[in-house]
Amino acid sequence: MNSLAKLVVAVIFASTLASTRAAEPVYDVVVYGGTSGGVTAAIQSARMGKSVVLIEPSGHIGGLTSGGLGATDIGNKGAIGGLSREFYRKIGAYYLQASAWKFGSRDAYVEKRKALSEN
Repeated sequence: MNSLAKLVVAVIFASTLASTRAAEPVYDVVVYGGTSGGVTAAIQSARMGKSVVLIEPSGHIGGLTSGGLGATDIGNKGAIGGLSREFYRKIGAYYLQASAWKFGSRDAYVEKRKALSEN
């Protein structure tokens, strides 16, 4: 292959790479980890006008807070502020509504547990 042909191939290859890179998303903030801290960081960054992507490899967002740990282990309630306080207030308002409480029968619970243990 002569030098001109090599140059043309190199330019085409380089322009293909450049156009591929231009299509990749660009974010101001990348948060890795969807725990309470990660979600809070992503929300606050977005509220500050930044473009944000939150990456959680497990697919489970919220960490221990969304897994059932609903209390904060701190004796001083005044120390909880910002997004944490906002979160707890919204959770409290949600559970004050009668529609938030759905009761199932014991039999339905036992059947569900049995089906889960079989898989």
